[in-house]
Amino acid sequence: MAMMDQKIEECQLIHCSSCQVEYDQTDDSPKYLACFHSFCNKCIEKSATDKNTYKCPLSSCGKHQEVPPEGVNGLPENKLPQILTKINNLVNDMSKCQKCDGIHKADVWCKDCSMFYCKDCSEEHGTNEEHEVISCENLAKKVENGERNVLNGSHYCSKHGEKIQSFCKKRSCKKAICKSCVEAHSPAHGHDVVDLKREADQCRKEFQCGIRDMKVCSKQWTSLEKNKSKEIEQIEMTTNEATEKIQKFFESGYILLKEREQAALKEVSKYAKEMKDYVEFQNQKASQLKESAKQLETVASNVIMYTDDKDIVQMKTRMVDVMNHLSVPPLSSRVIGPNMMSFNKADNAEERVLGFLNGIGQVKFNCAVPYLSYCEDTVAFEDFPCTINVQMVDYMGENCKQGGMNLTVVVKAPKTSTDVPHRVYDMMNGSYEVKFDPKDPGIYVAHVMLDGLHVKNSPLSIPTCELKTTVHPQVCNKPSKVTLTAVDSSRKARPMQPNLPIQAELDCPNGETITCDVVQESSKIYNIRYIPTELGEHKLYVGMNKKVLDFNPIILNVKQYLAVGQTNCSNQLNRPSAIAIDSIGNIYVSDTSKNKRIQKYNMAHECIGSIEMDLDGDASLVIDQDDNLIILFRSSKTVKVFDSTGNLQSTFTMDIMKKPIGLEVDTNNRIYITDCVGHKVYILDYYGKILNEFGGRGKEPGQFDTPVDVCLYNDLIYVCDRYNNRVQQLNEEGECLKIFNCCEKSFDMAAAITMTHEGHLVVYDAEQTMAAVLDVESKEVIKVVPCYGDVGQYQWESIIVNKDSMLLKVCPSQNCFRVYRM
Repeated sequence: MAMMDQKIEECQLIHCSSCQVEYDQTDDSPKYLACFHSFCNKCIEKSATDKNTYKCPLSSCGKHQEVPPEGVNGLPENKLPQILTKINNLVNDMSKCQKCDGIHKADVWCKDCSMFYCKDCSEEHGTNEEHEVISCENLAKKVENGERNVLNGSHYCSKHGEKIQSFCKKRSCKKAICKSCVEAHSPAHGHDVVDLKREADQCRKEFQCGIRDMKVCSKQWTSLEKNKSKEIEQIEMTTNEATEKIQKFFESGYILLKEREQAALKEVSKYAKEMKDYVEFQNQKASQLKESAKQLETVASNVIMYTDDKDIVQMKTRMVDVMNHLSVPPLSSRVIGPNMMSFNKADNAEERVLGFLNGIGQVKFNCAVPYLSYCEDTVAFEDFPCTINVQMVDYMGENCKQGGMNLTVVVKAPKTSTDVPHRVYDMMNGSYEVKFDPKDPGIYVAHVMLDGLHVKNSPLSIPTCELKTTVHPQVCNKPSKVTLTAVDSSRKARPMQPNLPIQAELDCPNGETITCDVVQESSKIYNIRYIPTELGEHKLYVGMNKKVLDFNPIILNVKQYLAVGQTNCSNQLNRPSAIAIDSIGNIYVSDTSKNKRIQKYNMAHECIGSIEMDLDGDASLVIDQDDNLIILFRSSKTVKVFDSTGNLQSTFTMDIMKKPIGLEVDTNNRIYITDCVGHKVYILDYYGKILNEFGGRGKEPGQFDTPVDVCLYNDLIYVCDRYNNRVQQLNEEGECLKIFNCCEKSFDMAAAITMTHEGHLVVYDAEQTMAAVLDVESKEVIKVVPCYGDVGQYQWESIIVNKDSMLLKVCPSQNCFRVYRM
């Protein structure tokens, strides 16, 4: 019987679901609609309701979807009919040679070529020893033994001609690739390349889980369908009872009560109609979802058996999304019940009729639907109590304010198959709490049920997490921090509950203990904040519920400054010449002098990647508002513009300049370059067209003597006029508006400038190795930041200030960049 059912299903798969005509292999392949019903191209084109919408031709479905830009050809192909036809021909010994005239009987199958060959053609093909060749007889035996994907051939890259064996999981990529393509899918650019077969096996497992979940939900929808007549009868009965009570009460009243009576009856009728419509809607939805689930179950089962690795991986996202939609269980049958509607007569109503008509009584609706709240934020820590929150809502979506529902909660631990029931705490305000103590690592599964049916979002997966620490720069007498995040077994950061009982203490070298502040900065981050008051090694102890955690102590090395890039490894910097920060706080360092690359660091100053360059020599670097990188190679006078992933967008050379060095970009994508030998400032577009130039050698306002740096703020231009010992503020026409000096005397050697996010001017003095922060309105010095450990005076100094008010500066002579607290 099972074999007969399978043959019937296979027969249905090779026919169009609408016109029932067998698919012709010479035509375009049949296509899937969004509901995963399959049709021939003609039926799909007929189903178009307008130019932009397809409607499923099946009356039991009728789902709409947008027409892809490519029309029918943009829909996913259904390759199952072709595969089944080949398998049927193979089992019935009807396979033909695909190389010669198609008349000769096939003798072998080449997996690498995905072709059948007759005896003569197979001998000719046999010269290729690397191909995997199987006889048709052995192939047929495998099919009879239950192996249905025996005709899955190998795929080859259209670009390199190599066998496709990998898959890129990046959201914007999702491609099956060959070995040579892997090099272009670098993890530094966000790509995640995995083994194709392993990913396909994982997809098959996810499809099987989806089939299982849909079967469970389908049974629940069937149960609701069976109860339809009972629920309609219950609605009629409670409606009649309420109507009878209302009529009996108002018949003994006065004529003035008739208006209130009619209003109450209208209310009852309206509610009865809404509830009937609700039941009809649920029934219709149950039928549609069951049909969709059955169709997708059939397709998924056959995809698992017949489809090759490449196709199944590429179908994963679309198919799993539909499975997740069809795996949502129905709401509890508690919606319809004997207490869903009643009429409550007010106390002493007859005596109060003339005084307060509205106090007589009202129709009360008592149905409620439970759901899990904060389910996505529920995480657990080993040996610490975990709380699951359940909130009741009525059918209108408003929170219930009373308790009394009979909820049951069962929690399954990761290392046991036993389901442990847990006590449910009724808070008597419509909310409920369930508490349990996770003892083992892994994922706990909580089943929250009402009358034996899962409520919304149940079962709920609760991963046990551990706290991950991120140590930020530790600078003496400046605010410092350590960040805590909760990560699960896959190292994915998870949201944490508010007000976690986290405590932290800092042991200083002098024996003093500092109690630290623990602040929740976001749903995923707790920061431990403190101010170290001396240099040297400190020990930070972190606890939860007054219990010290396993990773303690955290060793913190407090310095006058932080040096990055000196480590003797592949990421070591060599005479870095410029530094910049993108919109999310990542740091880019120009490491082009010898290493021919741009190094990328995260906010914790860890190297997370690099962009290789085809030129070497000292380079200036800035980042625009779209996170494009603009690089100026000083010796070759070449500018290159890269996007955030390292792809070259444009390049040009500026032969008109003698020695370009300072670089900046504005919000209108205009590039500013200072020529320190030509003593000018140039404004250009992204393609090298000069929009304006000004300056010239001299000491007058608007003239320069070796302008080495430039920065912008509020449409004003600031130029570091090195040997005039000043910084000039100018407009776009080159007119000097202000001149800045340090206090009452000029800088000894102004080498680099930048602006803070508050609009203060920062000037680095290479002679005194310090940075002065000036107010641009009063021109007064606000503070001086000593740059400890900085030696050597270079013409290409570069500084920048991040959002945390930390000064970052490249140190070419020390092969690093330094971080100073301001």
